[in-house]
Amino acid sequence: MLRTRHTYILFGLMALLSLAGCDMKKNTWFNRKHQALNTKYNVYYNANESFKKGYKRIEEAYAPDYSQVIPVFAVSDPTTKGSGAGDMNKAVEKCEQAIQKRSMQKKPKKDYDKMRDPKYVAFYNQEEFNSYMDEVYMLMGKSKFHANDYLAASATFTYVIKHFSHDTKLVTEANIWKARAMKEMDWIYEADEILKRIEPEELDEKLSNLYNGAMADLLVTQKDYKAALPYLEKAAETEKDRTQRIRFIFVAAQIHQLLGEKDKAFTLYEKVIKANPTYQMSFNAKIRETEVVSDKHSTESLVNRLQKMAKNKNNEDYLDQIYYAIGNIYLAQKDTAQAIENYMLSVEKSTRNGKEKAQTLITLGDLYYERPDYVQAQPCF
Repeated sequence: MLRTRHTYILFGLMALLSLAGCDMKKNTWFNRKHQALNTKYNVYYNANESFKKGYKRIEEAYAPDYSQVIPVFAVSDPTTKGSGAGDMNKAVEKCEQAIQKRSMQKKPKKDYDKMRDPKYVAFYNQEEFNSYMDEVYMLMGKSKFHANDYLAASATFTYVIKHFSHDTKLVTEANIWKARAMKEMDWIYEADEILKRIEPEELDEKLSNLYNGAMADLLVTQKDYKAALPYLEKAAETEKDRTQRIRFIFVAAQIHQLLGEKDKAFTLYEKVIKANPTYQMSFNAKIRETEVVSDKHSTESLVNRLQKMAKNKNNEDYLDQIYYAIGNIYLAQKDTAQAIENYMLSVEKSTRNGKEKAQTLITLGDLYYERPDYVQAQPCF
């Protein structure tokens, strides 16, 4: 309620300033405040709303291939390309309007009595006098990035770095986003160089999260999985966006699984499931954790959970994966007869003949081969 009242007061102030009929081209304290308020509560607000709509569309379109390590960020996955472009381009247009109409680059009248004051000199020497214009440029860069226009995004972040150099935190943030844009263009060396030049003391909590996510993303792209883990874990600890936080944890679980660290992977998959993620991510976490299950875990509850999933009509096209997962649990218990029975059910129920069926056949073939029952193993392979 208090927040709403403050908003009305600000809009009232803006209206009064407009009615004053002052020359907005003059760089005065009055005009600077007026332009900043107009920028924040008019053009920037609408641009940010478009950005949020576009970001939501990207998240909704995200449908990665869970059979391999999924992308750290939704925007990196091929399934999301172009999904948020319309809203992101609207955000860019509104930012461009703000720059054209609200930017204040004309110097104020110089006060020679203050020229010995370092703060005044720094103020006088800056290139932009609308205090909210840095936010506009950053939003424009991020909007171009999420519209998959990475070259234009990189150019925008470069502009921020060059023309807002007095704001060290802003420069660091722009550098991290520029590195992410470079990575998306496969300019891996350039992205790596930018991130490695950033010193720990430059990072507050918000920037640390942004940096850790960017480093994790870069290292996962390079398949340097072990090095990526600490960054994923730190990013997950401080990430405020729930969907992104769960994704960090899921990727970390996949990497622990790849590295053969089954107990750690199982714990993280359970953490993902309990966090109530999207249906697809929850489903895949339940399947993947059966690949890392051991006799230490309560396998009976896992089998019951999967059998309930098999009865759900929504999972009719995924029965092959469910029975494959049940087979994994019995295999971990060294009950090979039950494992083989469920793997065979998985093959029988498969409707898509994709990677999932191939994985089941390989697992089944390995079991027959170890017996050794080469006659049964050969057709599986």
